Amino acid sequence: MTVERTSVEAPLIDANSLNWVHERLGDTGASRKQVVREAAGSGKAEGAEQALASSSQPLDVILLAVTIMIVGFGATMVYSSSSVIAAEKFGGPAHFMVRQVTRAGLGLLCLIAALFVPVDRVRKYFPHFAFASFSLLLLPALFSVAYKGARSWVNLLGLTLQPSEIVKFALILYLADRLTKHQERLESLKDGVLPLIGLICIPLGIIVLEPDVGTAVAMAAVFGVMMFVANIRMRHILPLMGAVALAVYVLIIIEPYRLKRLEAGYQIQQGFVAMGSGGLLGRGLGRSIQKYFFLPEPYTDSILPIIGEEFGFIGTVAVVLLFCLFGWRGLRIAYQQPTLFRFLLATGLTANILMYALLNMAVMTALMPTTGLPLPFISYGGSSLVLNLAGTGLLLNLSRQRRLREGEEEVKEDTE
Repeated sequence: MTVERTSVEAPLIDANSLNWVHERLGDTGASRKQVVREAAGSGKAEGAEQALASSSQPLDVILLAVTIMIVGFGATMVYSSSSVIAAEKFGGPAHFMVRQVTRAGLGLLCLIAALFVPVDRVRKYFPHFAFASFSLLLLPALFSVAYKGARSWVNLLGLTLQPSEIVKFALILYLADRLTKHQERLESLKDGVLPLIGLICIPLGIIVLEPDVGTAVAMAAVFGVMMFVANIRMRHILPLMGAVALAVYVLIIIEPYRLKRLEAGYQIQQGFVAMGSGGLLGRGLGRSIQKYFFLPEPYTDSILPIIGEEFGFIGTVAVVLLFCLFGWRGLRIAYQQPTLFRFLLATGLTANILMYALLNMAVMTALMPTTGLPLPFISYGGSSLVLNLAGTGLLLNLSRQRRLREGEEEVKEDTE
C-alpha cells in the first residue's frame, strides 16, 4: 500500500472561503445551514460547502475514553476510601459510592447534552449566565452549610451545592467571549486589562471571604492561563502576577491557621505514610490502612494518598498519565479550533481540569500549603463532578470542528 499526498484544489478550500466560513460560524453565531444558504446567494456555495465538510470531524474518542476511565476509577476509589467511614456513620459501606455514581450519571447526561449545544450561537448568552451566577455566591449567607469553618456550600431541597463551581464554569464561558470581542482594548492596561481584572476580582473576593482561599487561587490560575493565551502583553501580566502573589501572601499571614498550613501538618504526614506504605505495586484495592480514621478526608481531598497506598507508585503514575493524556487531547482540540473564541474556550476548559489536578497533587506531596481542592473526576463531590463533565462535553463538542488552512493537503491511500 502506498500513501500519496495530493493538494486540495484551491477553489475548493481557498483562503477567502475559509475566512468567510470561520467568520460566519464564529463571530456571528450562524448555523451551518444558514452559512450554506447565505453562501448560495453570494456565489460562495461550492467553496463554503467544501470548507464546512472538510472541517467536520468525529468527536475526540480518546478524550471521551480517558474521561470515562477516570470517572469510573474515581467511583471505585470513593467506595474503597469511604467504606469504613460510611459503615460507621450511615450503617453501610456503599453510602458515598452510591451518591457518587448517581452524580456521575447526572454528569454524563450533562456531557451528552453539551455535545449538541450550538456553542457559537449561544455565546451571546454567556455574559448573562456569568452575571447571574454571581448572585449564587450570596446564597451561602442564607442557606449555607458550614464545613470546617468554610461556608462554601448551599443546602437547597436536600441537595448540597457549591456555588463557586458554577461561577467558575460561567466565568470560563464569559472570558472566552469577552477576550475575543475586546482584543483591541486588551492592548491598554487602563481601558482593557484592569476593568477585566476588577470584574474577576468581585466573585473571587466573595469566595475568599467564605473563606475558601484555595478555590479562589485555583480559579485565578485558570483565568490567568486564558488571559495569557489571549495575547495580553507580558508587561501587563507580570505586574498582575506580582499583585496576586502579594495578595495571597497577605491572606496567609493575617490568619494564624493559614500560616500553620505552610508546614507539613498531620494530614500531609499521614498522606506520606499512606503513599510510602504502598510501595511500588500497593497493598491492593480495598486494603488501605490509613482510611481507618488515620488520614483525614480520605475520599475527598486526600484520595490521592489512598490511591498510592492501594495501587502503589505504579498506580499513582498511571493516574498522573491519564490527566496528562486528558490535557494533551484538550490542548490539541484548542489548537485546531477555527476561531479565537473557540480556542480560548477549549483552553479554559482544559486548564480547569489540569490546574485542579496539579494543585491537588502539589498539596498532597507538600509542595503547596494544605487547601481543600478536589482531584477532578476522582474525589467525592457533586457540583465539581457534574460541571467538570459538562465542561468536557463542551470540549468534545468543539473537537468536532477543526481549523483549515489554504491549500491544506489531504492523505489519499492507494491500495493497489
